[in-house]
Amino acid sequence: MDGALTRCDTLGANVLARLAIDALEQGRIKDARLFSLYFASRFGSRHVEAYALCANVFSRDGNLKAALHFWDAASKRGHVNMGWFEAALKCATSLGDKKSADLYCCVIKNLFLTHPSLPYLTDNPIFSGCFGVHAGHLRAWVWLRDGSNFSISASAGSPLLPPGAVKKTRSGSHLLCEFDVPLSAHKSPYFLSVTVDGKHIYGSPLTCSSTEAAQPSGRVQKYGGVTIIVPCYDGYCETLSCIGTVLASLKKNAVRTRILVMWDHGPDVRLYAALQRLANRKKILLESTPANMGFLGCVNYALSHVGGGDVILLNADTLVHGSWVDRMASVAKNPDVGTVTAMGSDAELCSFPSVYNRGSVSKLSEVALLDASCASLPLDMRTMQIPVGVGFCMYLTRRALDTLGGLDGLRVCRGYGEESDFCLRCAEVGLKNFAACNVYVAHIGGRSFGAAKRALAAQNNKALFARYPDYDAAYESFLHEDPLRVVRDHISRGACRNVGGRLHAYSWGEQYVRTKNNQVGAACFVLPCGGVTKILLRVYQGIDLADMVFILPGESVELCTLIAGCAFTHLVVHGEHRWASKLAEAMKLPLMQSDDSVVELALLSFAPETNVLLLPPVTVSGWQRCCRFARTAPEVSFFIPYLRRIWGSAPHSENIFPLAELPDLNPFSFSLAAITEDIETESFERWIEWFDDHGLQQLPIG
Repeated sequence: MDGALTRCDTLGANVLARLAIDALEQGRIKDARLFSLYFASRFGSRHVEAYALCANVFSRDGNLKAALHFWDAASKRGHVNMGWFEAALKCATSLGDKKSADLYCCVIKNLFLTHPSLPYLTDNPIFSGCFGVHAGHLRAWVWLRDGSNFSISASAGSPLLPPGAVKKTRSGSHLLCEFDVPLSAHKSPYFLSVTVDGKHIYGSPLTCSSTEAAQPSGRVQKYGGVTIIVPCYDGYCETLSCIGTVLASLKKNAVRTRILVMWDHGPDVRLYAALQRLANRKKILLESTPANMGFLGCVNYALSHVGGGDVILLNADTLVHGSWVDRMASVAKNPDVGTVTAMGSDAELCSFPSVYNRGSVSKLSEVALLDASCASLPLDMRTMQIPVGVGFCMYLTRRALDTLGGLDGLRVCRGYGEESDFCLRCAEVGLKNFAACNVYVAHIGGRSFGAAKRALAAQNNKALFARYPDYDAAYESFLHEDPLRVVRDHISRGACRNVGGRLHAYSWGEQYVRTKNNQVGAACFVLPCGGVTKILLRVYQGIDLADMVFILPGESVELCTLIAGCAFTHLVVHGEHRWASKLAEAMKLPLMQSDDSVVELALLSFAPETNVLLLPPVTVSGWQRCCRFARTAPEVSFFIPYLRRIWGSAPHSENIFPLAELPDLNPFSFSLAAITEDIETESFERWIEWFDDHGLQQLPIG
């Protein structure tokens, strides 16, 4: 095995894939697992097929839980591969995992670019068809029994079925029909529908709204201010709360502003009646779409009723505060700006406290606190260029609207990714997309599509990536570099007030172990590094905040000011640390020594055949500690990533094994994750997300 591992380090992607496939076909499952894991660990980011290969290997080996993790990883990469979704659904069903099975069933029902395999359609009559728009084409498939008929129609009256537009495949008593019909742009939006025996299939009916549909007509009155467009469909309390906060904020903004609420024929008549009352009192402008048009069609229809001026697209499940319009408009004044997006909860790359923890804010007091902190950011942190904006609260400049028109409803389908397309078109004409870091808008989010969002994202992203080949890499690079991290740090500093209680201090490595704890209100993690000391401060009580990092002695004053503002009573140090008294003195807090001790891994009792994940030590003492602990539990398998890279052939216990570097997968069903020592490495941050995602107990060693 050691020779094979050493060999893997020098092989390319194609060779590793071929070795894994050959081993699988020859029944050498152990070798297939080895080569496929290395293929995924080294090349998975560029070759998503590696995850599917791993899933096939683990399925053949009978480890369905691991196989489901790999199918999930493969399908999350945005590829529209029906075979992967079918395999994931089969895996989840065999495991009795109803939640995962329901998710994949919903995904399959909403995939219109491809259809399930004929045997799958025959055995699963719930899948009868799906329909959508993709890159200027109507795409659909329907599964017909003998005697059934389909119908496809459009309100615009243009011919929809040119010769060769429908591909038909006979399978026993069923007929599979696949559609690929080019669509033309219209000044007005039009409605498409696909029915089987008079019943709409998934995705039907659908509004097709091209960019030209957003152009205002000559009858629309000219307006030079900012129009806030709020599309409304459902959510009585959320919608009225949103509009209430907008109305309350108007008196705090100097920019001339009006609210245009677009009613999209939702199911709640109470909501429409409440909106009518607000319109009768001249609080809002209220317009109705001709029929239910979805978010994209609704926005374009609203834009056609705006006679000039800039526009803010605001989701109906948001809460705003203070002079938010003025601050966004200030960013938009620059002549090269196309869009401006606020910071917020559940706001994709503009999320606070992070893109991985998107926050959950629903109280007006919390919105006010975070927005005030954003508004007080230093001048050089108030704006930042971003790859694309986010539609929950996005400012569209008039120069962008006049140049590009509205949202492109012929390229993407059913309200996912349309704002990304608009922003990418802005970039093509030299207009930039910015984050207004000094504005916070709470967004409840995630209610519109649920599990179907995964299918919509995969299909619409395919259209976007084809149209803008550099977009995916630029977006992933932005997330990886995370230039907004320093902004989030400062927002947390401004919002962190009057926490009270004790501040608990740990060594640096335990930041990856200590998760949210109702018994511990705040914690700091300390890393002495030569002449400087790095402090990470994490507050658990109240609003979710981003981690705050201070470098001492340079930021001693800032740290002391924050500690005083938080009103901590004592500094409680866990473990014996030489820096304890100096840190307490620097923070001007009374020092307390905790009477608890760090849990020794050697003292834990393990069940037979337990798998433990050890993060790799980089010091000799840490490596010796790992080996010592491994020897005390010979029945346990210890897996260490980067083992060969860091320690080569250094002597170690027989129950320590190398692990392929897979921070987002769980092939071995680990029961425990352990931190070996206090080390500072970016990979730790990825691992802690992996720990949280998989619910692993996390313990330090020593």
